[in-house]
Amino acid sequence: MGMPSILSLASGTVVFVTTILFTVGFATPNWRVKTNGNENFGLWQECFDKRFDIQSGSFLTGCTSNREDHTDWLDATRALVTIGLLCLLLGLMASLIACCAVEGAVHIMAYVQMGMEYAAAIFTAIGLIVYGAQFDRQNQPEYALGYSFALTVVGCIGSLTSAGLTTIDVVRTKE
Repeated sequence: MGMPSILSLASGTVVFVTTILFTVGFATPNWRVKTNGNENFGLWQECFDKRFDIQSGSFLTGCTSNREDHTDWLDATRALVTIGLLCLLLGLMASLIACCAVEGAVHIMAYVQMGMEYAAAIFTAIGLIVYGAQFDRQNQPEYALGYSFALTVVGCIGSLTSAGLTTIDVVRTKE
């Protein structure tokens, strides 16, 4: 078992940090925020402060699941970003295995890592485009894209960066 290359270590570090940032962006309810600060929406929850509920006739505060919000574009975004996160997690696992594997398995794990990270970037980018296009289409100036969306964008870019570093490493070790 040889020492991992600098590019391999850099790629592993990038995918590790990327996975953390992506997971935070994925899970938090701040994909869309109201500019006055009393409402925010994520992929899975919506949170509000003093929102009037017609059914109960009272003001509500807190977070609730937005399962009732079954719009096609939100379902598509959820599915694509979830697949992206799963691919990123598999890429992270492949990176960790490659650091500990015997010489022959390192190359196989590098290809697996590379493929999973490119797939994560593609699925996530499509999901982000769907969400962003719908956000723009709704034309609600009182809302802005929040930090959860931004962290997921950073996760997508980080996944692509890590895949690129792995690609360079694979090409260099073949020579």
